[in-house]
Amino acid sequence: MRAAAARTGLEVEWQEHPIGRRGHELHGHTMPEATVAALAKLDGWVAGPIGHNAYPRKRSDLVIAAAAQEVRPVCKREAVKSYPNIPSVHKNVDIVFLREVTEGMQSIETVIAGSGEFRPNDEISVGMRVVTRKGANRVAREAFEIARTRPRRKVTSVHKEPVYRLVCGMFAEECRKVAKEFPDCELNEVLVDGFAMKLVMNPQQFDVVVTTNQFGDILTDEGAGSSGGWGWHRTVRRRALRHVAGYTRFRAGHCRAKHRQSLRADHVGQNAPRVARAQAQ
Repeated sequence: MRAAAARTGLEVEWQEHPIGRRGHELHGHTMPEATVAALAKLDGWVAGPIGHNAYPRKRSDLVIAAAAQEVRPVCKREAVKSYPNIPSVHKNVDIVFLREVTEGMQSIETVIAGSGEFRPNDEISVGMRVVTRKGANRVAREAFEIARTRPRRKVTSVHKEPVYRLVCGMFAEECRKVAKEFPDCELNEVLVDGFAMKLVMNPQQFDVVVTTNQFGDILTDEGAGSSGGWGWHRTVRRRALRHVAGYTRFRAGHCRAKHRQSLRADHVGQNAPRVARAQAQ
């Protein structure tokens, strides 16, 4: 990233802040308050792959390094693209995924306190899934705005409305509602299980894909596998960069993100942006 910034003539101020296990070792928490305060003042930062599976199972104090509200994203933009000189399962793949990240089953924001999961007794565990019109509309709108800048102008909404008629139904409704405001773009809808199969067999048919939190978490990994693996899977969050090679245009002052594990960031903005490079072990 330093080399890329230098090649474009972008001056970047780099900072380092601990998170994850390293943050816990130094400050007693996987997301230290000092790191949150520092990130809130930066122009942007990039998160690498999540490594929480490496935490000891019986250490309740080693929790997911969830960032505070002021540095959380509203959606996650992930580019899956193949390159002629990089080995991959498929060639000519160029997909942008838009994944809502404040709701669904994978967000601490589904409840005021806790994780959205609870166990009333030792025989039953319950997980909550939340979709709001605001969240669905927001990520759908971002998808269409991106599609409008691409040659194919095609948006695929991925859900499971026939089964989850209220939750997926609301997400699908908002996608259709937003689509009416973009008559120059095409909307098609694919059920999540069928989409998973099509992504393996013929990923070239997709252009911009929008979906909910957990569906997106799974499908973007599958997409990355089709185009060379995680090392070439670039992630950008709205108001944020995430992963090792964020690739698209950014709006100055709109580059803040929830981070997870190890991060290094640059913000394509103005006036020598300040950037965090946080490492977690």
